[in-house]
Amino acid sequence: MKDLKASNPIELAEYVVGNQLVEAPAFSWWVKDALRTRNRIISKVKSWYWKTTHKFDIEVLKDVTQALAIDSKTGTDLWRKGIPLEKEML
Repeated sequence: MKDLKASNPIELAEYVVGNQLVEAPAFSWWVKDALRTRNRIISKVKSWYWKTTHKFDIEVLKDVTQALAIDSKTGTDLWRKGIPLEKEML
């Protein structure tokens, strides 16, 4: 278990919480810290994602409405034509 905790602490902490093993002495002392670390990482990634507006001088879109707004602003229909193609690739 020492190797598992060292290599995948967040996944192990989520497993412990999901299986209600938090009160076990082997887990109770570190699970809260691991989950706090996970929450901090998620918070920072979300913050970075929403602050990023341009990459390589190209506007980064967050949703379809932004793409359609760019089409109407520039007078083109490139995004409107490209959205169905992107959906096909999924």
